[in-house]
Amino acid sequence: MRGYSLLEIIIVIAIAAILLAISVMAYSAFLDRQRLNKAAEEVVTIIQKARAMTISSYDATGGVTTFGRQYCVQLNGFNDPVPGDPNNNKLILDDTDGTLVESYTVSEGVIVYSVLVNPDPGIPREVCFKRLSGDAFVKVSGNPLPLSSATITLKSQSSLKTRTVTVSSTGVVQAQ
Repeated sequence: MRGYSLLEIIIVIAIAAILLAISVMAYSAFLDRQRLNKAAEEVVTIIQKARAMTISSYDATGGVTTFGRQYCVQLNGFNDPVPGDPNNNKLILDDTDGTLVESYTVSEGVIVYSVLVNPDPGIPREVCFKRLSGDAFVKVSGNPLPLSSATITLKSQSSLKTRTVTVSSTGVVQAQ
């Protein structure tokens, strides 16, 4: 009867450890991609929600009205977040009067890395939508200015991979 030598056992354990390390790294990368994809889709969803509410003339204070409202998504404070600020990494859905409808915090493990709005209205960065057409615009001193494009870059905190969400002048929102 012959058993296993110490060398054979060590080799088997080393191979098992290498396979385990490879599978853990692959699973970690998979989870990271999933978090980033989820965050990008959620950002797309909240921006599309603002556009849909505007086009449908939805009134958050009481349903559909003949007057309707225009809705915006605030994209403030992402390029220079203030440590400890509860509004870091948030998208704010409001109407053009500034009435808060909903706020959304980007998924854990993902940060809003940058926001580029063209033309840049300065602070606040707010993408709004026109009634009926759904075209995007930005507010500058209370006046609407046509939007050429808006780009929101999301970055994973662990892998530093990025996803980009764009809003076109016609209000179409896409994750890339």
